[in-house]
Amino acid sequence: MEKKLTNSGPFGESTCKHSIYLLVQRTVYTSPIEALTALIRSFVAYEQRYQMSSADFYARYQRGEMGDTADVVEWAGDYQHYMQLKEELEQKLVAAGR
Repeated sequence: MEKKLTNSGPFGESTCKHSIYLLVQRTVYTSPIEALTALIRSFVAYEQRYQMSSADFYARYQRGEMGDTADVVEWAGDYQHYMQLKEELEQKLVAAGR
């Protein structure tokens, strides 16, 4: 089924024949450890599928060598989230040890 979207704006009326659907899934975790566990499970699946470590993948991603498929974008986002969470937990551990 084709849908036509019409938009009237400052540049007149335009018609788009294709619709883009974005599915956003958000999971809420009860603790940072639970979130890290879920991320690591995700990494294991990607690493097995693509036969490379997440660290190697991310280095290649940053150099623009991995493309922009849905898997690549999701894996990169998960890795960025992992690094951020890891840094936050390390800071909390250092602060707790003082």
